[in-house]
Amino acid sequence: MTSVATPILPSGFDWYSAPPPGVEQLYSHTDPLRQSISWFVHRLPGQTEGVTDFSRDPVISLEVDPNGSIERCIDGQWEEATLISDTLTLTPAMTACDWRWSGDPLEILDVYIPFELLQAAWCEYFGGKASELNFSPKLRLDDPALLFLMKSLFHTLRQPQRKARILYEIATQHLIVALLNSSAPAISSPKWARGTLPARALRKVLAYIEDNLAEEMRLDMIAELAGVSRFHFLRQFKASVGQTPHRYIMQRRMVRARDLLLSSDVPVTEVAIHCGFGDASHFADRFRDTYKVSPTQFRRSRV
Repeated sequence: MTSVATPILPSGFDWYSAPPPGVEQLYSHTDPLRQSISWFVHRLPGQTEGVTDFSRDPVISLEVDPNGSIERCIDGQWEEATLISDTLTLTPAMTACDWRWSGDPLEILDVYIPFELLQAAWCEYFGGKASELNFSPKLRLDDPALLFLMKSLFHTLRQPQRKARILYEIATQHLIVALLNSSAPAISSPKWARGTLPARALRKVLAYIEDNLAEEMRLDMIAELAGVSRFHFLRQFKASVGQTPHRYIMQRRMVRARDLLLSSDVPVTEVAIHCGFGDASHFADRFRDTYKVSPTQFRRSRV
């Protein structure tokens, strides 16, 4: 595993696999086996548009020497903070959020911690239950230990690593211990405590959705894949992800469309088909609802 600058990040990084205009990717690393952290460093311009992001794993972000303000919306609740020094932000697992930055150009390190590693540590060393582990969102996470670790990681990642694997494994363990020991993030979110899909079933469902975005997906079939009835699946999926299956699938299709428009020359009509839309006009309407511009205008923005 090596740390290199890449023009397009691996799948699973949602927004940043095809960044909006002005966002520059600097360095990245992903562990396909999910035995250690995945991360990327990117640079924001002085002003970004609001973008919806979603991660299956908890994300710790380090805003490096910021000078400006950040706004974020989770579950309909907007927060705003003025940042004038190195700051941490925590995004829970399975959480969709909208956010935007206004200020000086800014570098950010985003670290994705495989959720199953956190759950295993939570059960083995802290006596908790995996289904009850998640974190409250923190726009400004005040934790000196985590801040020190993230700043050290940021400066280390800027240099090529001959033996990167051991670095990532050690960093993963340190971050897990610091995060689970921290008094700043509130551990155990009510929506995860009961009524959710088992972790294995949820991973199976999310992988199925990701692999079949171009196809028609029947709710009964997805519920059967999860091993529950349609009624229980609707309730448990929303409790696990925070969205209905229909909304989640539509969000993933819009992300796929955005990526294709920005990273390929596939005609818009074919993009619609690749994203599960038989009608290009319907696709254009949904895309405009999501990104406030037409697919053609969005593609032109990459030039």
